[in-house]
Amino acid sequence: MTVTTPGRAPEPDREPNAAAEETVDQQHTTPLLAELHLADLVADAAGEIVLFNDSRLPTLVLVSAVAVVGRGTVARHRTVSGEDVSGFRYVRFEDGRVLYYPADTELLIRTPR
Repeated sequence: MTVTTPGRAPEPDREPNAAAEETVDQQHTTPLLAELHLADLVADAAGEIVLFNDSRLPTLVLVSAVAVVGRGTVARHRTVSGEDVSGFRYVRFEDGRVLYYPADTELLIRTPR
């Protein structure tokens, strides 16, 4: 097998190298992102939504047609439904809903087309 990388000469046939194959595989892999829709998330009586990232995905995508009017980190807060979101990040939307998510999660917000 010959492995060719753009800008480099082909490597001659040799014994399989797991590290080299892993590098080639990583170059052609697209990371998977979980996509959630704000319209599908259920808020409590105060308009608060809490996301728990049990899957440990580093990045989540939120699709929302509602504009973001604020972002930040919560010092101390317990939701009406009893969830302690102290230390969580939050996004406040124009319609009054607030979404809380773990501080170690990156949240990307995308508007639908």
